[in-house]
Amino acid sequence: MSSFINSPKHFSTIKRNIIRYLYTAQEKILLPYSMENEYGVICNNRSFIEDKEKAVKEQINNFAKLQALCVNLQYKHHSDNLNQDIEVHSNEAIRETEAENVSKIQLLKLIKCSLYQLETEHLKELRELNNDEEKALNFMKKIERALAEDIIYNSEEFSKSEYCI
Repeated sequence: MSSFINSPKHFSTIKRNIIRYLYTAQEKILLPYSMENEYGVICNNRSFIEDKEKAVKEQINNFAKLQALCVNLQYKHHSDNLNQDIEVHSNEAIRETEAENVSKIQLLKLIKCSLYQLETEHLKELRELNNDEEKALNFMKKIERALAEDIIYNSEEFSKSEYCI
């Protein structure tokens, strides 16, 4: 599979909208209770919004850096200086830039694209994911699932469907 590093705008839009749908939008998404132990600040109702936003951004930035690392390792045969390329692409991926407000469905698709681009096999040939990388990857997967469930459970078709037949 060919992979690419998502743009800074892509990641900035993900950050903005996860924060928006978790904390400020009228149509909030709910995170599973199981996330509270691993992502306490993000899930804790008593945390300050600034701390929550910082924690979400940290997870997305760690994911973006992991994606840049894995894509660079996948295409290392094209590089003259792999470590430099990894650093440059990681810094570019986490650069704050303009972000759009998007629908929950569009956010889900952005997250799905980001996860699809991530192939950890090339990294795992060298080493296992570190704690921050593993946590960021799991965060994205859990947000993806929470969003998908929210979209389905709040759909008109779901609300009109029989609960038991």
